[in-house]
Amino acid sequence: MPTPKHIFGRPARPVRPIEEKVLARATIGSITVVALRWEKRDFEIEGMESSDSWFISYRVIDAAETHELIQFRSSHYIESQISGLRSISVKEQGDGVTAPKWHRSEHPWPAIEDEKARFVGQFYYETTVAYLYLISHEGRLSFVALDDDVSLQDIEDHYADEAKRG
Repeated sequence: MPTPKHIFGRPARPVRPIEEKVLARATIGSITVVALRWEKRDFEIEGMESSDSWFISYRVIDAAETHELIQFRSSHYIESQISGLRSISVKEQGDGVTAPKWHRSEHPWPAIEDEKARFVGQFYYETTVAYLYLISHEGRLSFVALDDDVSLQDIEDHYADEAKRG
């Protein structure tokens, strides 16, 4: 069972045998995505103190290989650093199959320069929606994931509630 080799962009190694905690498993077309929860105290992380917090990673399994996606000091979950990766804001609202069905007023879409990643699909677990993308980087296709807690109120919902209260 692979464990993250980097956590928050820093080298990490397990300090004891770890049993992974699967939060969810979803199938998007021919791809399987697994959301995993890891306890930070189970790892020695370079330059960080141990704590009782936790973090999420995504395992993407396609016909060719298994991809372990983690965060490298950004909101994107990726296999390794992708230079130039950023989120661009898009206006369109999708159906969740051909484009993301957003749950917030902000619509971030991974891109390198101005080339948007290809949307693969989205799935839900607990109070989270995860969006999966595919992007071309240095001649190789890489998966990128973003997630969002749908239980939190965004700014548009806040102002709508304020308007209702008068």
